[in-house]
Amino acid sequence: MENKIALYERISQFYWEINSIEKQAQQIYGEDDETVDAIGFAAVYVMNAMHQVEETMQNPKIGKQTLRQALDVLLAIKLSSGRNRIEIENAYHHAVRNVAASYGITRNTVADIFIRRLGLIDKTEGFIDLVEQWIMEGDGSKLKKTLKAYTDERLHNEIDVFFSVKQQEWKIL
Repeated sequence: MENKIALYERISQFYWEINSIEKQAQQIYGEDDETVDAIGFAAVYVMNAMHQVEETMQNPKIGKQTLRQALDVLLAIKLSSGRNRIEIENAYHHAVRNVAASYGITRNTVADIFIRRLGLIDKTEGFIDLVEQWIMEGDGSKLKKTLKAYTDERLHNEIDVFFSVKQQEWKIL
């Protein structure tokens, strides 16, 4: 996190320097000059980069191993064949425990994926709502969208493949 803060501060300084240069160029060339426009566009790009770094500091994207842990939990829940919310919640807690043990990490680390890292307002309840919709109604679109929103774009194919598996194929995974 310290590296991100340092990067954010450097980008912020750079942004303010570009703004200063843009003002100086406006004084020299006037408002409607191509040079001023180019510097203004550069300032916008730097500002966008600053916002992207700021966003990752607030809700960092989950990486490949964390995604794998999340998908392992989802697979275990799916294979539990829960028929109602209580069974799905029990399967979730059991899956978190088993996935944590298989990766040699704490249950809290795995649970944190669904409690904090996916940005759900209702935390675990919100996650269970999405899983219930996926299992009970056959609609995993919101769960898939949530996972994609908090993972690097390069991992989206893995999420797509996971959700494209047909019901009868789950048992052989």
